[in-house]
Amino acid sequence: MNNETDQEVELLGVQKFNTGGKTDEERDIADLDVILLTDEESSPRRQENLSKDKSEDLKVIGEAGPSFTRPQERAVERVQSETRICAINQGEQSRLNRADPRNFPSARSLPSSASSLHATNMPEFVDLLTQGTLLMCKKWLRRWDVVQNGVVGGNPLRICSYNVLCQQTACKTPELYIHLTKPGRAYELTWENRWRLLAREFSMIAADIFCLQEVQYDHYDHFFRPYFEAAGFLGTYKKRTHSLIDGCAIFYKADFQMLRYRYIEYYVSNDSVLDRDNVGQLIRLKDMRNGREFCIANTHLLFNKRRGDVKLAQLAVLLANIDKECGPESGQECPYVLCGDFNIQPYSPLYNFIMSGEICFTNLRRGDVSGQGSAGGPFVSVNLLPEDVEIDRNCRFKYLKNRTVLLPSANCWSHPLCFNSVYHHVNAESGQSMSSTVGNVSEKEIRLIRRLSLPNINQLAGTLGPWPNSATPSDHIPLIADFVLQ
Repeated sequence: MNNETDQEVELLGVQKFNTGGKTDEERDIADLDVILLTDEESSPRRQENLSKDKSEDLKVIGEAGPSFTRPQERAVERVQSETRICAINQGEQSRLNRADPRNFPSARSLPSSASSLHATNMPEFVDLLTQGTLLMCKKWLRRWDVVQNGVVGGNPLRICSYNVLCQQTACKTPELYIHLTKPGRAYELTWENRWRLLAREFSMIAADIFCLQEVQYDHYDHFFRPYFEAAGFLGTYKKRTHSLIDGCAIFYKADFQMLRYRYIEYYVSNDSVLDRDNVGQLIRLKDMRNGREFCIANTHLLFNKRRGDVKLAQLAVLLANIDKECGPESGQECPYVLCGDFNIQPYSPLYNFIMSGEICFTNLRRGDVSGQGSAGGPFVSVNLLPEDVEIDRNCRFKYLKNRTVLLPSANCWSHPLCFNSVYHHVNAESGQSMSSTVGNVSEKEIRLIRRLSLPNINQLAGTLGPWPNSATPSDHIPLIADFVLQ
């Protein structure tokens, strides 16, 4: 249970585009998936049981030491129930499990991100949404936004964060995917179809590092790990605790050496705010090309929009771990990147806490914290975290004494990390900028070069319809950004 850092971060936000069939408790209207970039120079969805009234915490730290041949299209006349959808999926899974990993497409056979990193804003297919929308609707949705040109030196680094949608979760919640219950569309939600699309998309993205959420535990061994190993990647996986069946995975090219790995379990006890089974990952890598060290963190926070207190506690645990691993107490400070599905709205109190480094609890209610539309509820206590986690109100582990950090005022929390946004957040419907986040980021070791743009709802209208579908394998889209590691 350790971790620490002073650095500078950048944030990607994406709005989930899903069927309108969700209730308030089920729909993740604009949950925030993020990539956070930090630089050493700066310093100071679903939830398994929505009725649970608590939050969750960190537990312990552990050290670690296909494209398939397209099957003949099946004529699926109609789907009458969740059982029907899942039966189709389970009927194919045993055959898919026997697929030969040697047939998987290798990212090494594709143009690397390095070759195009400094190129002009030339159109290129990087994700299936863009490809499918252009081919079927003659509309180009996502393009590269160039942030800076002329960066000299350093090694290119492409990072992708992607919630891939757990198959069992999709099967258990068919009401969220009403569009796929129409005659002839059941096949689109099967794992056979979705994995075929995911494998193709991973090759298109050609990232150096993938941070994935909602990876089903048996699919990690049978599909994700064999695919990425065949493509020249190594990986780590952390399943959510107790009986939950999905988790987070980080895959990185063999160009990087893993120095340390820790998994973060947010669950502490049933009688604390940290009583949920979400998890996180933190990995320290060394770029073998230049010896540079950096950290990658990946997480999926609680969805429940009424339990912002849980998300806040989980976030504090995550920040404390990053601070310890990448800060002065690590022995060698390094930059880091944080990826994940945070289930928060831009400019919500929780988002503002990430960006500003401070949150005050005066009149702060549970339903207001994440900004997901479930306002109100009980007030959140500043003494939210259980003593067992040993994290102070500055989101640092209490036993780290080598650095003097002032505590915030009595009714507030702070954290020592300085975040800036990779994207300007825009209104999901109009596409107009909501506000301009900090732009003059002080970058020293990781420089953002470009990011793949995000579509708004108006741009998506009249295209492929709700996700997933025949062209898009998940109810999220991948976030992709190119950096230079110096």
